[in-house]
Amino acid sequence: MTDENFLSFLSRAHRGEVSVGGEQCELRLLSAREMLTLRRSIASGDFDDAEQRALWGNAALLSLTLYRNGETVFADAGAALAALGVGEINALVERYAALDGAVNPSVEDGRGEIEALKKD
Repeated sequence: MTDENFLSFLSRAHRGEVSVGGEQCELRLLSAREMLTLRRSIASGDFDDAEQRALWGNAALLSLTLYRNGETVFADAGAALAALGVGEINALVERYAALDGAVNPSVEDGRGEIEALKKD
């Protein structure tokens, strides 16, 4: 791996662009600490079933990761749930997962991808 490729790998953007309600927004990755805090919040919530927990958790994730003009788009999970449909929430969370996978490759993503990164 050349120095230039290595520096490029290290400086990959932890952000992506998405459209929310027809407006461009920035999708930012959470730090490990922020993700642990979110997971604790979800685990301590009072939910009727796993589907409700998952939907609320996804909305909470979006409330922490979507920004427009330097400010979060949604004040909290409730605001995200009120503004977005289930399909929109799922699509945005899939985009978050794709961004996270691109920035933080894992052996679970496939050995071929990891080997290609090593060779670069």
